[in-house]
Amino acid sequence: MRIPDHIIEQIRSQANIVDVVGEYVQLKKAGRNYLGLCPFHKEKTPSFNVNAERGMYKCFGCGKGGNAITFVQEHLHMTFPDAVKHLATKMGIPIPEEEVEDPTGMTARRDAARAALREAADFYRKTLSASDGAPVRTFYERRGFSADIQERFGLGAAPAAWDHLLTHLEANGFTRQHLEDAGLIIVKDDGKVYDRFRGRAMFTIRDDSGRVVGFSARTLSNDPDTPKYINSPQSMVFDKSRVLYGLDLAKRSIIEHKTVHVVEGQADVIAMHQGGFLSTVASSGTALTPDHVKLLKKYADTMVLVFDADSAGQKAMSRGIEIGLAGGMEVRCVVLPSGEDPDSMIKKNGVTAMSDLLAQAMPWMTYQTERFKKEGALSDP
Repeated sequence: MRIPDHIIEQIRSQANIVDVVGEYVQLKKAGRNYLGLCPFHKEKTPSFNVNAERGMYKCFGCGKGGNAITFVQEHLHMTFPDAVKHLATKMGIPIPEEEVEDPTGMTARRDAARAALREAADFYRKTLSASDGAPVRTFYERRGFSADIQERFGLGAAPAAWDHLLTHLEANGFTRQHLEDAGLIIVKDDGKVYDRFRGRAMFTIRDDSGRVVGFSARTLSNDPDTPKYINSPQSMVFDKSRVLYGLDLAKRSIIEHKTVHVVEGQADVIAMHQGGFLSTVASSGTALTPDHVKLLKKYADTMVLVFDADSAGQKAMSRGIEIGLAGGMEVRCVVLPSGEDPDSMIKKNGVTAMSDLLAQAMPWMTYQTERFKKEGALSDP
């Protein structure tokens, strides 16, 4: 779908460059311009100029310059269409997208799947507030998730029924093909159709642009035979090897500090953000992949691995080190107390204790050396 030229021009001409840049750069009035430290290179003396009248910015240190759209593209690492849509949303400008040729119909199917996922996320949010959501509300309260953090991460509840979401989405004009493309329903060989997620706590998975691409559903049951998590399947809009949970919310902090904290699970991400560690992300239903690191490299230079203290977590740490280094990242490691994960660590020992551990993150070589020593791998034969 193509964004009409007149909308692009409207956004370019009406965007307040001071407000757009000021979200990420501390600006001070200097005559007719505004001055700040350049977000594109390290400097101690401000050389980044913003001209409100012309709607332009220019750094006289590194040479970067442009308008509001260019700034969003460069600073948030977005494509041109995504930058335009980002500003349009903030400015309240609707985008009537023009039709383009779609001979295979795949573009239309992908758009419909994304729309179905957005509607499903809204449905799960509303269910959380209804009577059907009471068990999940209790679960979130026990986990210590505040109402604000639930809203920020789009947490929801799937009703314990076979077809409530299916019925809701069909009533809103979606076909079963749309829902199957989105991974929201299961179609059996005998033709029976039912909701994929039922009676579970719903964690909304969004891509780095904030678009809903899938869900991770946590059981409320203690039955050992019940899978703890059920995740959205691979689909035309969801590739778990390319999506990092929480990146849409963490991106600004990651860019600011050039550092990302990588944890293992959704609950860990939420606990870290609630504790003020806003540069935290997690892989979604898979181990860290080269594509994950490639995505993070757009925003950060340093990757801090904060994995569980059990043996599986430590093996994942070693694998993460290899992938991070191969992707050109500086890698550091945090060793949690035995038996802890970031979520439990914060709950038991508090935010200050976690902050101290992050400050003490060791270089990957030191971590590996200490680990091999403990395992006896460096002992003389």
